[in-house]
Amino acid sequence: MRKILFFLLFLSISSRAQIRGTVVNETQQPVSYVNIWVEDENNGTTADVNGDFTIFEKNPEKVLVFSALGYETTKVKGTEAAKVVLKQRPLQLQEVVITGKKSNKTTTVGDYKKGGINHFFSSGKNPWIVARYFPFDANSAKTPYLKELMIMTDSEVDPATFLLHFYDVAEDGSPGKDLTDKNLIIEAAKGKQNTVVQLDGYNLEIGKEGLFVAVEWLIIDGNKYDFKTAVKDAASGSYTVSNFSGIRYEPRIGTVPSEESTSWRFTMGRWSRFDKPIQSGIKKYNNKFNELAIKLTLTN
Repeated sequence: MRKILFFLLFLSISSRAQIRGTVVNETQQPVSYVNIWVEDENNGTTADVNGDFTIFEKNPEKVLVFSALGYETTKVKGTEAAKVVLKQRPLQLQEVVITGKKSNKTTTVGDYKKGGINHFFSSGKNPWIVARYFPFDANSAKTPYLKELMIMTDSEVDPATFLLHFYDVAEDGSPGKDLTDKNLIIEAAKGKQNTVVQLDGYNLEIGKEGLFVAVEWLIIDGNKYDFKTAVKDAASGSYTVSNFSGIRYEPRIGTVPSEESTSWRFTMGRWSRFDKPIQSGIKKYNNKFNELAIKLTLTN
């Protein structure tokens, strides 16, 4: 039986083409941590720090979608992906007005309690981005600048690396343009943590249309975690390891329940809105929408 299973697994792997390539910019320098999807399919990977990537796909003629901060989204056939050149995208940063007034007022939005987090977003074998919308309101009118971000992370590797993004709002309500000109590479320590990011130097502002804050998972070896699930026995209350195992890429990001969806996800090369509430055995999450557990500190 084991020989049959091994043979079937071998056939499955061997039937998929191995597409290897390198991502560079217009000056032939490698572009790190580019997320790559097979267009219209739930299959993807992340280029490593040297811009190298490998992706398995049955049809090498399929189109690959390359997405990286500061570069135009690029589509290339798998058969032409040995070297992919990304074109830098001009970034229109918000105008900075310098005055003599010092920041002396702060407010917070999106507060949460770490101990109350029971649900998480995580990544399997494919990269994705989850973005949470923060509206413009009376608080952000008085304190529009982002001073600090706190996000709930949980990791089995130390550290886990992910990217933070900040987007304006597109006409259809989805995440629009990047508001920073370089990757914010964040490291999450092992365990359940409040990971804090200082944002004073980025001049990030909640505009009148609001702001999206997003997490991008990286499918890289340093984030890889092989897991086995533990099942609780109702009679004894003890946990035993089940036969279910798999791979995920850390960190997991905590979520808070919401009555309405303000979140979008980027998969298969495009944005889509979370449009269905989750079904959960935890009452406070059941029939609610998951939102990234993020607390923003704003200043004037």
